[in-house]
Amino acid sequence: MQKHSESCLKILHKSVPLFAAKGFDGVSMRDIARAVGVKAPALYNHFSDKQSLYLAVVSHAFENKSTPLIEALSSSKSPENRLKDFIRVMVGSMAADQSFGNIMQREMLDGDEMRLKFIGETMFAELFERAIQLFNEINPNCCDQHLLSITVIGMIRQHFEFQPLCKFLPGMENKPIDVNQLSDHIYNLLMTGLQGKS
Repeated sequence: MQKHSESCLKILHKSVPLFAAKGFDGVSMRDIARAVGVKAPALYNHFSDKQSLYLAVVSHAFENKSTPLIEALSSSKSPENRLKDFIRVMVGSMAADQSFGNIMQREMLDGDEMRLKFIGETMFAELFERAIQLFNEINPNCCDQHLLSITVIGMIRQHFEFQPLCKFLPGMENKPIDVNQLSDHIYNLLMTGLQGKS
């Protein structure tokens, strides 16, 4: 985990919601400087350009989320309980702070190859590998473990991406996400599928 100075951390903290709301192309260095309360040239004392600042912002936003997820996947508990913990931690993390999820959603839409490569290789690689190992422990003959790992992460994320629409759906008006209910729902659905395949 990279250590940042106090002034650098302030820049990162102020930049996360800006990039989450407007994406890489929608935010200028002047916008960030204004949010931080400094002149734009001062940002270049810490970051060579907007791209390096953005990648630092994405890394910073993911730092405090990856450790508990990897710990959940790697604990000494049974594979089923590790899956349950992983889902609960990820749902809780998404519910508490949707900025990182919004940044990821914008990156998928932008499709910038270099930034996606950075995100995949530096932030998601270990998480993805450990998820594959876990599903292989639960049921090695079930299905393609790579597809399953993407599906599980997608299932969790989709509930949050769908939230703005939910209030207009029958029976969903003003119904906030219940972390425990959603975690149990996804876990039970997955285990039904995994235990039913051999």
